[in-house]
Parts: sequence; structure tokens; C-alpha cells
Amino acid sequence: LTSQMSNISAGDSSSSDDEGRSRRCRQQQQLPDMEKFSAQLTKYCRRVLTCLPSHCSGYDQNRLVFAWFAISTMDMLDRTQELNRQEIIDWVYSLQILPSSGRPVANCGFRGAPLLGSPADPHLDAENPLPYDASHLTMVFAGLGILLMLGDDLQRVDRDAVLSGVAALQTPAGCFTAGKFAPESDLRFVFSACVSCYYLNDFTKIDVDRSVAFLLACQTYEGGFGQRPGSEAHGGSTFCAIASLKLLGRLDSALPADSRQRSRLLRWLCQRQHRGFHGRPYKDDDSCYTFWIGASLAALGRANLIDRSALVEFVFSCYSGMDGGFSKYPGDSADPLHTYLALAGLAALRLEDERLEPIRPEANITERAHLHMLALHRAAAASAASH
Repeated sequence: LTSQMSNISAGDSSSSDDEGRSRRCRQQQQLPDMEKFSAQLTKYCRRVLTCLPSHCSGYDQNRLVFAWFAISTMDMLDRTQELNRQEIIDWVYSLQILPSSGRPVANCGFRGAPLLGSPADPHLDAENPLPYDASHLTMVFAGLGILLMLGDDLQRVDRDAVLSGVAALQTPAGCFTAGKFAPESDLRFVFSACVSCYYLNDFTKIDVDRSVAFLLACQTYEGGFGQRPGSEAHGGSTFCAIASLKLLGRLDSALPADSRQRSRLLRWLCQRQHRGFHGRPYKDDDSCYTFWIGASLAALGRANLIDRSALVEFVFSCYSGMDGGFSKYPGDSADPLHTYLALAGLAALRLEDERLEPIRPEANITERAHLHMLALHRAAAASAASH
């Protein structure tokens, strides 16, 4: 989800060991006992919330998004009641960057971790803000998502500041930069901006038309979407494009169901399955694309086009009973990102209906959290109407 995590999430292997991995996949097709599986996975997620795995320690500045991986996984398993929800909610709010006379609006939103000596109470630094303390779009998305999954009412979110901070990062081309001091600009951050506005039910501060034009410019001749115009189509950026268009309410007008662009997109997505999914042609299957490709098909209403049994078998071949999580490939070490994305893909595709809480694909939260979000939107609308 963030550029700093690319070594974990986007590392399609350049060397193919397809036969070896297929053999390991066939050897590990037995699905785990659900009760034991849920307990092991919950233990893994609680461990991630307490202390990052050693191979992820370099990503401590992204602690909020790792918390989102763990809490989202537990929400799919209906295990968040085992957490101290209020403690986590208060921690997320401590990462909110509030406006002040000495802080530009582009800095407002959420930081990824308690860095730079920032106080736990964000109001305490309002008059003397640290100059390099700035929001990151993915952290805004992760922070708001965690609050919704834990049942918070979002009353402590400074909506105007957060939304103004998001809008300040939009480029003239319609894309978004990651943050004031994170100049990368591509579809990942368009999605982060769109889903953040969706959570808060307010798209009025961003230029929707410019973003839609940028999104469509990223579609390649193959049908998938690249990170930027002219880039190679990729599973992750394709999800970001589809989800963003759907969140903006422009999917069917921008890519009509009977259009050549929609047909090419569906064909490209279907071609990404061998047993599991991979992100680009001639790459190995990777458990994280269970979500990037699977959720894309689900958002398009075409989850029926996949080989369901082969996908489930591949995903569970990546489960590590020793670690308690999911790995990129069968036999590798588990990590929080692949643990969430492997499971979320199955939940988005409704392949484990009795075992997992479904995921709302384009919003990247569980249906339970999505319903809570809609209830908050209705309550806010009713309150505004009464005044």
C-alpha cells in the first residue's frame, strides 16, 4: 500500500520456479481446521500489534498501516472483541495531525507512527508544531479504517482538516502525492484519497473530474491499469483504479459494461490466474494478488469468472502453521501484508462464506464496518437536516 513497503508487496520474482511452487501447493492443499486456524491467526495478529516481525522492523514508520493489516484480519475472523478497542482507538487519535497557526493544511491528517517526539495528545503541539510532522495519504486511509472497524463514531476526527489535507495533495493532473514530504504520485494515492473521502462521506474538496481523467489515462492497451499513464499494467494499480472509480460513482459511466475497455479489463484480470493470481504476465502466483485481482473482479461483479477451488487451494498452501500467518509463496515466512491480503481476497470473492466476514471490495473494509460507516453517514445527515 505504501512505497516504503514495496519490497514486501510488489516483489514479483524475476526468476520463475513455477513447477516447484505448484508442487508445494499440491502438497499443502489440505485446508486447516477453522477453530485452530482462527486461533493461530488471531495470535499472529495480536503479536503484530505488539511487536513487528523482525523482517518488518524497518517499516516502523508505517506502524499504523501494519495495525490496519492486523485489525482488518481479526475483523474478518470476528475476533476484534478480544482487543482493547478503546486503547487502540485512543492510539489512532494520538496520530492525528491537527491544524494550527503554524501548520500548513497540507500537513494535516494522520502520521504513520509516533515519530519525532510528537505528544500523545495531538492538541498539545497545536501551537508549536514540528516542521516535518506531516500526514501521509495511506495513513489517513488506514487510521479511518481502523476507527470504523473498531466501532468508533469518528467524533474526534477533524473532518475539515483531514479532507483539506487530502485535497492539498491533489496534483494539477488529478493524481495525488503521498504527502508533503513524500513526493511519489500515482494510483495508490488516488485510491487512498478517494477511500478516505468515502469514509467521511465528502468528496467536495477534491476535483473528481480531474481524478477520473487521470485514472482513465492509466489504462493500457491490454486492459489493466498502470501506476501512471504509460506504465505497465499491474494488479495492484488496477485494483486502485477500479475501486477509485467505484467510490467516486463513475465506474459504469467511465467504463460502460458493454465497452471495449471494460471487456479488455475483464480479460486481463482473468488472465492473471494460474492457480492463484499474479500481478503481471509471466510472473509467479503470489498470495497478495488474491485481493488485488480478486477484489477487482468482485467490484466489477464478475467473481464468477475465476477457478474458485484452485485459488482457495493456492491461498491455503501459503498458510504457515508455524508462524500463524500467510506468506507470499508456499513455504516462505509469513508477513502481515500477505496475511491480510490473502484472506481479504477470499472474503471479497465470498469464497469462505461460513468462515470469514465478507469484505466490501472497493472500500477495503468488512461489510460489518461498512454498515457501521453508513449508519454514521445517515446519523450525520439527519443531524444536519434537523439544524
